Amino acid sequence: MDGLLATWSAKLPKETAESYVQMGRYIAERDLNLVALFNELVEDTIAGVVYLGDKETDGSWKLLVSGTTLLVQRLESSAWVTKWTFTA
Repeated sequence: MDGLLATWSAKLPKETAESYVQMGRYIAERDLNLVALFNELVEDTIAGVVYLGDKETDGSWKLLVSGTTLLVQRLESSAWVTKWTFTA
């Protein structure tokens, strides 16, 4: 695969190759943010919580498993308010 990539890269105009290098640097610089976001999502999922929207912004939704009950909550005035409850 490395040979194919080298061949492909050699055929690119210099400006295009430099653009890809800059894009790679941009992604690498922000990689830590992606890792932190992924870790946060995994922790919430393991805890049985799924957020739809920013979990600190009013109007966002949260799905929460509590025992055998699924709660659907909405963030209103910085407090999670249960809108629906589903019991198994």
